[in-house]
Amino acid sequence: MHKAGDAETSHHTRFKRQLANSTKELSRNSKYSHAGSAFEPGYSKCNCKERSDENVSEETIDCEGEKYKTLQPEGDIDKCLCAFDRKTTDAWPCYSHDSWTNETCAVCDSHAFCKKSGQIGGNFQKGSTPCLCAPSGEFCVAYDGRAKIVKIWEFLSGKPDEEEEAKFMEAMGFQGMTDEVAIVTKAKE
Repeated sequence: MHKAGDAETSHHTRFKRQLANSTKELSRNSKYSHAGSAFEPGYSKCNCKERSDENVSEETIDCEGEKYKTLQPEGDIDKCLCAFDRKTTDAWPCYSHDSWTNETCAVCDSHAFCKKSGQIGGNFQKGSTPCLCAPSGEFCVAYDGRAKIVKIWEFLSGKPDEEEEAKFMEAMGFQGMTDEVAIVTKAKE
């Protein structure tokens, strides 16, 4: 994946850089620190035959998901779970959806990036946080198992999930309201 102005880098290099940045104090100027950015697990279409680095074992190497994140998976064979950032729309790293493991992480930062080991410094909060960990074991995302995992292709399409929208409207007390001005007024209350 490249973005305007970025030099082409391998996913593995980017992963190492992300881990290094996560152990430092996160600042507003950091490439990986965006106000309001946070990781969450998200489903994406992926291609696990497109590997990001040939020198890593088959079990721990990530799949190419960034290129395919706007497409719906056709089945389990091309369905990945990725660390997704709604603000930047980055979906990385991605691994086969059934290869992530439920863990209890010792530390998490304000972006929901977690580590199983508490042996790191930086802007991390210590505690026992439920998380999902990539097969590498080095990249984990805070996840309590209660929230619905976002389908990245649906999120990027801009079409709201009707079931989620209905639950939100009911929870906010907007059920049955159709006038947008009335909804905004009620929300301000």
